[in-house]
Amino acid sequence: MKKLLFIIFILLVISVVLSITGSVIACDGHGHDTTKGDQKTDTLDTIKKYPLDVCIVSGAKLGSMGVPVTFNFKGQEYKVCCEGCVSAIKRNQEKYLKKIEDAKAKKNKEKTE
Repeated sequence: MKKLLFIIFILLVISVVLSITGSVIACDGHGHDTTKGDQKTDTLDTIKKYPLDVCIVSGAKLGSMGVPVTFNFKGQEYKVCCEGCVSAIKRNQEKYLKKIEDAKAKKNKEKTE
């Protein structure tokens, strides 16, 4: 009886080990996307850096409401004052991309004057 229980235990351990290693091997290097969120196609070279020192949504100085929230969304880095602003950007990214571009243009114009 003890020998049978020991064999069953060994078979159980072997099956658990094989199932874990099998799933790792099956997903390793076969083109499966293991990244999360919208950063899956972004690399450090393609992400546009956030150029401002204020939250693009609220206009608050970054850090004035605690640690700013930094995230990447569709190739653009954002730094905002709170999680609520993250949702606003994800709902209407085009609006905030235009605001960033306008702010960058204004900053560049001030530098040349």
